[in-house]
Amino acid sequence: MIMLHKITYYLCFCWVLIQLCSCSSNQFILVHTCNEPIQVDGELNEYKQPLLQPDPFYSIQFSSSNDDHFFSYVVRIQDKSLQAQLMSLGMTCYIDSTGKRKEQFGIGFPIALTEKQLEAVAIQASKKSQGVIDPIELDKAYAAQCTEFDLIGFGEETFRMTNLSSRSIKTTLIFDELGAMVIEVRIPIDQIISNPNHSGILSIGVKINEPEANADDDAGLFDNNQINPITQGGSMNQMMSPNQRLNNRPAFAGRSKMANLWSKVQLCAPQ
Repeated sequence: MIMLHKITYYLCFCWVLIQLCSCSSNQFILVHTCNEPIQVDGELNEYKQPLLQPDPFYSIQFSSSNDDHFFSYVVRIQDKSLQAQLMSLGMTCYIDSTGKRKEQFGIGFPIALTEKQLEAVAIQASKKSQGVIDPIELDKAYAAQCTEFDLIGFGEETFRMTNLSSRSIKTTLIFDELGAMVIEVRIPIDQIISNPNHSGILSIGVKINEPEANADDDAGLFDNNQINPITQGGSMNQMMSPNQRLNNRPAFAGRSKMANLWSKVQLCAPQ
């Protein structure tokens, strides 16, 4: 009888543990509406404060909003190491209109910079400081390069757009006064929800991209962190020396080990 009680207790404990693991603590139902048209400017006025942190292990904050026609989300990243990974690899935000965790639609923004773009960022960030990378100028130069985004699942193939070529989907990236990276994206609601009887519940998954399978040919970050304009800075004289050109074999600033951070969103009619 005692053994039976122990087995029963053990099975109950395992069931509770499974339930706790299956109910992800990083899911929130976010409810916020904007009575005015959403402006894609990186400002947080249209979002409920404070922003939520889907996972305590990652310094990534998230929120969303909607008006009559558009759904928008904002991602704020304070951690500089995560910023460096994102600069190198890019980020994709997936949307599942079923409220589950399927990668139904995706917005790839920001996308990974090419080697030529990384070089342009480093040169621009050193202009005002005699060849030494200025962190603030680096952020500005990087943000200026973030003009393109990838649309995944909106057609048969992934295609690349810009804010100029896209009439409805808009993106922006800025750095706030604390040096945090702020990413904002606006999408027409009718492009992600076609059913008029939809519950209004969406799932949003934020993911830092993985390196390409053939990473040797990817722009990425560099082997020598001392000449890496994104992670460590360094002078332009070091960076552009004959033996340490920007075409060194790239190595990433840590492979992205971050799982998708999913949150649930409830769209609401503006009042």
